[in-house]
Amino acid sequence: IALFVIWGAVSLQEMHTMTDLSDTLYEHPLAVSNAALKAGLGITKMHRGMKDVVLLDSKSAITFAVNTVDEQEQMVLKQLQIIRDKIIGIKGQNLENEARKLFVGWRNIRDEVIELAKSGRRDEAALITMGKGAAHVAKLEVRMLELTAYARDKADTFILHSKQVHSRVVGNS
Repeated sequence: IALFVIWGAVSLQEMHTMTDLSDTLYEHPLAVSNAALKAGLGITKMHRGMKDVVLLDSKSAITFAVNTVDEQEQMVLKQLQIIRDKIIGIKGQNLENEARKLFVGWRNIRDEVIELAKSGRRDEAALITMGKGAAHVAKLEVRMLELTAYARDKADTFILHSKQVHSRVVGNS
C-alpha cells in the first residue's frame, strides 16, 4: 500500500509539472510569437499606408491614410505591450526593448513624411519613405522576426521538457 501511495504521489507531481509546462507554453512563447507576428503585420500595413500618404493628392485623402496608419500604430503598440508583459529571459527582454525603440523612432520619420506630403512636397516625402523609412522598417522587421524566433525557441525548450516529464511518468507506470 505504501508503494502504491508513493507511486501515486510521484505521478500526481509529474502531472502537475506537465500542466505547469503547458500553461507556461501557452502564456509565454505562444503569446509572444503571436503578438510579434501581429505587430510585424501591422508594421507592414503602416509602411504601405505611408506609401499611400506620399501618393495621394488631396489633403482629405492624406488625412484618411494617416488615420489608418495611426490605427495600426496603436495595434502594434498593444502587441508590443503583450510581448513586454509575456516575454521570458533577459535576451527576450532586450529584443523587445530594441524593437520598441526602433518602432518609436520610426514615428519621427513618419511625421516628417506626413508634413512634406501635406505641404505638397511629395517627391521629398517619397524619397524619405523609400530611403530612410524603408531602411528603418527593414531593421524593425528583422527585430520582430528575431522576437518570433526567440519565442519559438523557448516553446521548443518547454515542449522538450514536457516530453522528458512524460517519459518519466510513462516509465514509472
